[in-house]
Amino acid sequence: MPPFCFSSDVSLRSLLREATFPAEKKVKRHRGQKLHDGTRTDHGIKAELLLSRRRGNAPSLRAQGLSELSSEPNNEVQEPQRHEEKPILRVAVSGAAGQIAQHLLFMLASGGCFGMDQPLAFQLLDSKEESLDSLEGIAMELEDSLYPLLREIKIGNNPQKVFQDADWALLLGAVPRKKGTHRAELLDINGRIYQEQGKALNEVASEDCKVLVVGNPCNTNALICMENAPRLQRKNFHALMRLDENRAKCQLALKAQRPYTCVTNLCVWGNHSTTQVPDFLNACIAGEPATDVVKDEHWFQHDFTPTVAGRGGEIARRMERSPAASTAVAIADAVKSLVDPTHEQDCFSSAVCTDGNPYGIHEGLICSMPCWSEGDGVYHICEDFAIDDWLRERILESEDELIRERECVSHLLPNAGPAACRITQETSLPGES
Repeated sequence: MPPFCFSSDVSLRSLLREATFPAEKKVKRHRGQKLHDGTRTDHGIKAELLLSRRRGNAPSLRAQGLSELSSEPNNEVQEPQRHEEKPILRVAVSGAAGQIAQHLLFMLASGGCFGMDQPLAFQLLDSKEESLDSLEGIAMELEDSLYPLLREIKIGNNPQKVFQDADWALLLGAVPRKKGTHRAELLDINGRIYQEQGKALNEVASEDCKVLVVGNPCNTNALICMENAPRLQRKNFHALMRLDENRAKCQLALKAQRPYTCVTNLCVWGNHSTTQVPDFLNACIAGEPATDVVKDEHWFQHDFTPTVAGRGGEIARRMERSPAASTAVAIADAVKSLVDPTHEQDCFSSAVCTDGNPYGIHEGLICSMPCWSEGDGVYHICEDFAIDDWLRERILESEDELIRERECVSHLLPNAGPAACRITQETSLPGES
């Protein structure tokens, strides 16, 4: 029998590898606090002391002298220091045969997201039977790349089996938007996928599973998934807004002619649609208010948002396909925002559950707001963002769209009434599936 048989709907490939990691001591700082020894770290990031053996630390034979060389040799064989390995982290990825996943999986396996000392197991889902061959090919490429952190790969098309014990679920899979498909139609088509996947996560995923929805319309898909997974914490559900944030940072940096890394504290509020609200009011460039660096109110209010929202369409027009690589980078950034402490005076954008939010946004939605994290996988909503009349009006516009989308998919939510769809405008971002 061949080693990888698809007579069933799941296939397991175990990678028997052992990795030795250097001893690591980490000192984490909560936002706004000092380290326990009274010193401060730049931007509030965690201080790390890596203790590892390096070449060149031992004194040379010439420096030791002949008398030391003639001393009685030490015949003890010293075992190399071994750092206790972390438990394997199980990462489920849906839509794993798609272009975005083919970029993302190699980034994850390299250790760049979850840490260079975090062993991983990939659990790859694609709903199409004909995609299983592609999944096997991706698994083979991952194996051939010899990533020491990647210990196991499971592939299949049954979410009940692929999501088993998942610690993270990165949900990329969705039916792509075709020419002429209305957003209301897409909400129903993809909503059914996320209803099924939410139920599967509820039954078999780890109780503390973190869920990031990428498939569009991602905010309302995340809402459907969350409502169908009541066993999981509502706070653990996210929809991807990091791509919008990255695009907004890019445009601000280009306008100011500064490096991208100079742009901080930028949130994109609301829905992943043309109603999104890139927030220039609270953004900073090199520590100064963005509006003080770029003194162009007309550009901010009339050009900035359309440029950010239309960026995907511009890329798709030139490449004749949806942007995949930058989306994969944004997913990786979104994960790192939760597993690395947020720099002081900074934030990240994530569409999260609005229950109990400090900005008066309607509860029971998945809406993007400014967040920060201590690096433990948990986020907190920033409470100190200034909201002027212009910004409030646009946030309300995006909030209203999310309310209408929720009404449109109420038939996919437990204990909700019949759907009453009031979506009349097409607000899907151009160029994105």
